[in-house]
Amino acid sequence: MVGETGTMTQLTLAKIGALFRGYRRDTRIEGML
Repeated sequence: MVGETGTMTQLTLAKIGALFRGYRRDTRIEGML
C-alpha cells in the first residue's frame, strides 16, 4: 500500500504541477483573473 500510495501521490503532484504551470502561463498571457 505504501508503494501504491507513493505512486498515486507522485502522479497527483505531477498532474497538479502540470495544471498549475498551464494555469500560470494562461495567467501571464491573460493577466490576473
